[in-house]
Amino acid sequence: MAEKITKKDLNKLFWRLNLFQVSWNYERMQALAYLYTMVPVLKKVYADKPKEGRSQAIARHLEFFNTMPSFAAPVLGITAALEEKEGNSASSVISALKIALMGPLAGLGDSLIWLTWMPICMSIGASFASKGNPIGLLLALLMFNVVNVGIKYFGIHMGYNQGSKMLDNIKESNVVQRYTTMATILGLLLVGGLIPQLVAIPIPVALTIGKMSVKIQELLDGIVPSLLPMLLTLLCARLIKKRINAVFILLGIIVIAIPLVALGVLG
Repeated sequence: MAEKITKKDLNKLFWRLNLFQVSWNYERMQALAYLYTMVPVLKKVYADKPKEGRSQAIARHLEFFNTMPSFAAPVLGITAALEEKEGNSASSVISALKIALMGPLAGLGDSLIWLTWMPICMSIGASFASKGNPIGLLLALLMFNVVNVGIKYFGIHMGYNQGSKMLDNIKESNVVQRYTTMATILGLLLVGGLIPQLVAIPIPVALTIGKMSVKIQELLDGIVPSLLPMLLTLLCARLIKKRINAVFILLGIIVIAIPLVALGVLG
């Protein structure tokens, strides 16, 4: 039997996946979005099937689902392949597959995309923007979406073409762990290197003893360049490690900085 699903159908899944977070609720999370994304495949596979069969497939994809949106791509690809080959006879397999994959892929996607790649892109963009260069934002968005959109597109096609074999290959090659470690190290190095450029705590105060004047900022820079930005960054990291909300830390910095600037302690 010739394959019903074409590359064009898979591309339709890709375009719909970009709207994955538009429909979201607290009962079934991304279930409606998952069904919306799968509609082109379901229309093709169940075009000549009884109405009851289509209804069963629709209900199956309205079950609870929640993962990192970009990493839903391989799940959609594998699901499309199973729908085409087995249909409703693989209903329990499809449901179990979605449940089994959404948790690990959510953790993987969050760690690679939101916690590693996003900070790298935005840090590079911020370094340009801090110098008044408007290309910073465009560069950050371009870098981020090259990876993010690429995962969506190739994830769907690889998931469909390789099916469950792709998961076995990934597990056996240990590629996920290797790339996660590499990305984490790169992100830490890059963000750490940008601290002196992006974090500034200038102290305009000068101590005058007789005819001699000593600027506090020059004194601190003579000990360790960018000492105060480094200490502030380490303090914030320590507070975050203690599970203090980053928003509260940011608000605390603002509350402390405003009166210090007003008093002339900070520049």
